[in-house]
Amino acid sequence: MHLQCGLSRQAMQVCDAWDALSFEPRSLVISPKFDSPLFLPLGHPMPRHILSESLIHPAIQSLVANHHREVVEEVLAAIGQHRVVVVGMRQNPVCKAVQKRLTQAKLQHHYLEYGSYFSDWRKRNALKLWTGWPTFPMVFVDGVLVGGDSNVKELIASGQLLT
Repeated sequence: MHLQCGLSRQAMQVCDAWDALSFEPRSLVISPKFDSPLFLPLGHPMPRHILSESLIHPAIQSLVANHHREVVEEVLAAIGQHRVVVVGMRQNPVCKAVQKRLTQAKLQHHYLEYGSYFSDWRKRNALKLWTGWPTFPMVFVDGVLVGGDSNVKELIASGQLLT
């Protein structure tokens, strides 16, 4: 079953992949801010491997659930208060580059920094586990993780981040 609403070939391939997995019902959401389709199978997680809670021994479930929870909650609070949030680390030139790029585009942003290459790796790891995004910076716009510096560069160039 295909929705004919001007979706790209890649978006249609994602539809086909979901159909092949027989996840029903499926909903299609077009993000108004980024004009891109987001496929959300109702009642099913995003198609990435996350160990089921039922496969985590009860004795360690709270350790897993609360691993640097305060860091995730701090980022969630910032996302709720600011349109653009950059999560980064000291000594990382890409974190500095994305901040410079946002400033040049006249996009105000809030910056959260968690350690450096030599400290606080566990806090950054908790953020990677939470988001599934493997690198820093992590940039959130209107509550949505948009990626890192190269992704922000593309969104600015296409005019999708400009207000």
